[in-house]
Amino acid sequence: MVFLQQHGATVYARINQQSELNNAGLKIRPLEFILFGNPKGEGPIMIENPMSALDLPLKIIAWEDGSNKVWLAYNDADFIEERYSLPQTLMGPLDLDPSVTGH
Repeated sequence: MVFLQQHGATVYARINQQSELNNAGLKIRPLEFILFGNPKGEGPIMIENPMSALDLPLKIIAWEDGSNKVWLAYNDADFIEERYSLPQTLMGPLDLDPSVTGH
């Protein structure tokens, strides 16, 4: 999360799904939901198409598999662009690949 914050994102929520499921009597390997965003970058997208707020702020899930390997999943900028018929020129702030993968 510090990495996201260092790149200008605000972390709005972090939900430990494993803990919540354990409280309900269910067992799951570690799984977390992180809701984060940057209103300055995401705002123009929501102005262009308010329906995009269904996917904004951005979300990442992180989970551990049976081999103790950690995985990340999120909706990438191309998916959101296509889903809401957005102009590509607005999508830069949603490009997580460099931020998440470090490349």
